[in-house]
Amino acid sequence: MPTEIKGLVVKIVQRCNLNCSYCYMYQHADQSWRQRPPFMSEEIFGHLLTRIEEYCDRRPGREMYISFHGGEPMLIGPRQFDRLVGMAVEKLKDRVSLGMQTNGTLVDDEWIEVLKRHNLRVGVSLDGPPEIHDLSRVDHAGRGSYREVVQGLRKLQENRVFSSVLTVINPGQSGLEIYRHIRSLGGRRKSVSGSRLGSPLSGSSTYDRMGSSCSIFRSNRSPSSFSGGSAGSSGWVRAAAAT
Repeated sequence: MPTEIKGLVVKIVQRCNLNCSYCYMYQHADQSWRQRPPFMSEEIFGHLLTRIEEYCDRRPGREMYISFHGGEPMLIGPRQFDRLVGMAVEKLKDRVSLGMQTNGTLVDDEWIEVLKRHNLRVGVSLDGPPEIHDLSRVDHAGRGSYREVVQGLRKLQENRVFSSVLTVINPGQSGLEIYRHIRSLGGRRKSVSGSRLGSPLSGSSTYDRMGSSCSIFRSNRSPSSFSGGSAGSSGWVRAAAAT
């Protein structure tokens, strides 16, 4: 039986205002992004919505989740984003729910107004405390982004449109330190899962308060062993911490 589609990650912006050291776009050999449009057009987005509508029509009761990604999706601007969301709601009505994954640096009052009006939930990419986050998540001048990210995250929290933190963990760093730092920013309940590039990890865990199952690598390990691996480890782990 074919796997049914329940959600889509939609890349509405090709570019990003950050230049993370592990980014597949700016830091690797494939530079084909330079020849692509910087933003998804309303025409293309409209075609996407039509295909989603057709897919749901063939499956009565089916709903679709759309997560707006980039690049950095907020580069499209709040007014144009408002138009795209309006198109989605008008076309799909109650068969669609919407979210966004952002680096958090561009959140302002105009963005908050749009996000609240459409009841979007927003995930923020944050790699831990500043001394860890700013090693990799830098702008195009090489400056760390931690301060701006946390300012944006706080604004989303205050306006009740924040949903989660998405983290890329270097196995040479302390996963426990990163986890505790994210908790200190106000998260109440976290779901962490991940895979090393090229091979899956052995577990995923859900944490309520400081639960006993606290390792990305093996779900049966104790919180004290949540270290992220040795300094010589290679690869990256991607973890989602949902409030």
